[in-house]
Amino acid sequence: MIRAVVSLPGDAFQRANARVKTSYLVAERRGSAGPVQEQPPVFMYPCRYVGLDDPKRQRPRAGDQELKRLAEKEILDVMKAYDAFIEGTGNEYAVPAGRVADRLDVKNCLVSPGRRVADWENAGFDVVSLADIVKPRDYSDDEIIKKDHPEAVRVMVVRYEGIAEAGDEIFPADGSYASLYPVRAGDVVISNIAASHGSIAVVPDELDGSVVSSEYTVLEPLPGREATAIQLILRSPEVRSDILLSASGANRTRTRWSLIKGLKVPYPGTNLLAKVRQHTEAAEEAKRTAILERDRASSTLEEELLLRSNDAETVLAAFKPPK
Repeated sequence: MIRAVVSLPGDAFQRANARVKTSYLVAERRGSAGPVQEQPPVFMYPCRYVGLDDPKRQRPRAGDQELKRLAEKEILDVMKAYDAFIEGTGNEYAVPAGRVADRLDVKNCLVSPGRRVADWENAGFDVVSLADIVKPRDYSDDEIIKKDHPEAVRVMVVRYEGIAEAGDEIFPADGSYASLYPVRAGDVVISNIAASHGSIAVVPDELDGSVVSSEYTVLEPLPGREATAIQLILRSPEVRSDILLSASGANRTRTRWSLIKGLKVPYPGTNLLAKVRQHTEAAEEAKRTAILERDRASSTLEEELLLRSNDAETVLAAFKPPK
């Protein structure tokens, strides 16, 4: 019978170049005589630090000692919690036997999406399903870009920081995807593979018309809903954790709209939306200022040190190799 499953972080065995999600399994052999033994509740614990204190790199970094302390404390915490579970004095990490009939992964058995819904409702928030605020963008056959598309297209990528950026310009025939999907300014784009890392962005005006692969879910805010608020909600720790719990796959978790459309989230009221808008506009203004000042710095240095000339521009334009 299964007594315990302790989930280890994905990078726990990074020094051995192993990136497979691993768990520590405690099993007890059934007795050969006597009545049939029923599977009892199982102890399940999600470790956050074990193994991360032994990185593959050789040079230490700031924070390594703290990681080591946290990992050592976590090992003691697991042992203490398991002893309490065996003694019957601690049920925080106990999973009923019925939940381990088909699966043994801690992510699926110990925690479930929607843990905060009651808290949000009790606080008086407007709690809605994702399907109530966004919908997948509906593409006609004419909009989908196939391999035979004759013109180059600009690929958009979404970083872990929630920023959409212009990627390479490619000819669809040279790409690895059979279909590419154009996005529009104001769309909310989710990486199916890296959503739990925060790869969720709003398409900015300058990337309107760029394309993404089928590894992304393209969502369109419903009338009266704001894209930036939706993005921030999706990137919050609570909702990202619910997305991760809903995702398929134990090692390389992958989400899709059918798995997350029913997730419950709190949606902001008018006053909070106004505050979010204000902060967002301030951030955009700061970004424009940063770009302007960086360009001014380059121009000032190039002019003072004679680092720009027509000859240099001609060489770059006439002889620069293709990208």
